[in-house]
Amino acid sequence: MDELLSWARHSTMTDSQSHRLLRIFLCHASRDKEQVRELYRRLSNDGFGPWLDEEHLLPGQNWRQEIPKAVRDSDIVLVCLSRNSISKSGYVQKEINLALHSAEEQPEGTIYIIPVRLEECEIPERLSGWQWVNLFEERGYQKLTQSLRHRTNSLGEISPSSAQVLSKRAGSPQSLTEKPSPLAISTLDLDRTPVDNSKTPAQKKLLPIYIVGTMLVVAVIGGALALWRPWRTNETNSNTAPSSTRVVSERAFTYYLTPSDRGKSIEEKRFTGNEQFRNGSKFIFVLIPEQLGALYLIDIGAGQDRVEAWYVLFPTPKNNQGSSQVNAGQQLEARIQFDKNPGSENLSVIWSKQPIPELEAICKDAAKTGFEIKDPAQIATVKQILTNHASQEAKVEIDTKKNQTTVRSGGDILIQTIVLKHIDF
Repeated sequence: MDELLSWARHSTMTDSQSHRLLRIFLCHASRDKEQVRELYRRLSNDGFGPWLDEEHLLPGQNWRQEIPKAVRDSDIVLVCLSRNSISKSGYVQKEINLALHSAEEQPEGTIYIIPVRLEECEIPERLSGWQWVNLFEERGYQKLTQSLRHRTNSLGEISPSSAQVLSKRAGSPQSLTEKPSPLAISTLDLDRTPVDNSKTPAQKKLLPIYIVGTMLVVAVIGGALALWRPWRTNETNSNTAPSSTRVVSERAFTYYLTPSDRGKSIEEKRFTGNEQFRNGSKFIFVLIPEQLGALYLIDIGAGQDRVEAWYVLFPTPKNNQGSSQVNAGQQLEARIQFDKNPGSENLSVIWSKQPIPELEAICKDAAKTGFEIKDPAQIATVKQILTNHASQEAKVEIDTKKNQTTVRSGGDILIQTIVLKHIDF
């Protein structure tokens, strides 16, 4: 009997250890490090797997590579907000962008981003779509762990009770805000199971036989289920619409124009792009994407002798260091000078989730020829891309108060051609 109990203890520990902890990335500003350390400690003690740079980065590791990898590998991201973080520029904003990008790839309804307010502060607009939690309130931490356990259950890889078992075996104190589940208690109390002396010697001899017999029955049933399950899974998959959990991607950006020849003391003047401009005037075309992705800006206008010419305005070596890949919320600028004769400039914005190899090569070659696309074959390639991926269902919103235009559309590539007209005044 002692040997059987010993096997049961080992089996229970092995099953619990086979579960992994819920991976939690703690996005925060460096000035909030003390409060985040305390949150890290509490989460670790309650059986979760929080990731904190100072705890997990090894000396010599490239943190610019490891942090994005930690975000991508996380099951959930806690964005810790304070008056420090919402007003600070720098890497914390990039971490938020990485989390937002990963959130786009999650199935609908998944709890992946939780804004965690460390103190009274405003919620940034790009995070306002997620319900936040106030950690400084009395029940704030309890509400947070409820969401974490909900995410845990949805993954099906570790249960809340398993998390508590692992926490206890690591010698961590029990969370003051969570009560152990009945399963956790029964597992922890296995080593303290009292011996029942009320059974007769015959009953004691038969007990191991009963246990072994029960184990054999369970094994047979388990084997039968294993054989039956694949056939049943195939049947289910064949009758289930694959689009039920598919995430529909969306691309969006906002743009406006502002004169480039205005003095520094003059208040910025914006145009939505629908106005008529003066021949020969100079403007800065400002574009702000809402997601991570690859951006290409092609200007189709009149070149020498009024012949159509194709120019690359973005990316260029002096603009974003020649890289097409940009962050959500990054302000991008391209300078435009209208022709002295009446006409129009056609700006084709190609906003893609992933870099487009053909355009990468074309932009690189154009940098050698004054940013003009001169190869007819390359012009044909650009035309084909514009035609094949034209966003016919793009939604255009003109904000007359802010004098800016927002374009959005479903899919991984959004293409919008903006026609800028210029005349003699």
